[in-house]
Amino acid sequence: MLSKNPNNSNALKKRGIRYYFNGRNKKAIADLEKASKLDSTDSEIYNYLATCYLGLNNTELALTNLTIAIQVNKENKFLYFKRGNIYLINNKFKEAIEDFTTAIKLYPNEVGGYFYRGTGYYHAGERKLSKKDYHNILHLDPDNRVAKIFLENFDDEDFWYYRIW
Repeated sequence: MLSKNPNNSNALKKRGIRYYFNGRNKKAIADLEKASKLDSTDSEIYNYLATCYLGLNNTELALTNLTIAIQVNKENKFLYFKRGNIYLINNKFKEAIEDFTTAIKLYPNEVGGYFYRGTGYYHAGERKLSKKDYHNILHLDPDNRVAKIFLENFDDEDFWYYRIW
């Protein structure tokens, strides 16, 4: 398809995604960058670009592409989760909390947003808000073992030392 039309953004996106799944991030980026210039309204292109840049340990370009993806598709909770997690592992807790809060507003009955926001609050020193988020998880899912474990170990600094994802 690309041989007939080298400017087919969908074909470039598909090939870029195939390159990504085959571990060829640089080739994937080349196709996805070209596709994004041809179709700037496809949030999936920017999401895969972000994933490829993460694979190359370039969090700044990953964040840039996720921000564009969110501008294109403000209703996709997974984009907020992904960007929030990148902020979280880079100790940008305020930004992470903002993204997880947006994801919670979009999908208030999903425990993931509360879990990650609670982790962000904990590391930002907002212990009360963190604990509240873990209790929110148990309100939504009373049998949630992870939330129970986190609450049982809430005051143990050693438990939290490695708990940034």
